[in-house]
Amino acid sequence: MWFQFDAYEPDLPWLEVGQQVVVTSPSLPGRALTNRIAFIDPNLDPMTRSTKVRVEIANPSEDTPAGPRRLIRHRTYGEARVVVGVPGVLL
Repeated sequence: MWFQFDAYEPDLPWLEVGQQVVVTSPSLPGRALTNRIAFIDPNLDPMTRSTKVRVEIANPSEDTPAGPRRLIRHRTYGEARVVVGVPGVLL
């Protein structure tokens, strides 16, 4: 399943394909899904000065009393935390 989030123009220098992302959602309390950035759209939205970033996350089936269903439902809200490395600088 694709998880897409908006990244604003000032944040783009900190993002690159392959960085680890931790995704959480209120619909999955206590769970965190992780994977890496797969794609950063090169086109900025001129109104918001942001672009879409895509992370591909697994969406396994789970058994429920009503039958099997996917863990994450379509259009579920989530938050992403990107793990960034800060270069060593002399202060």
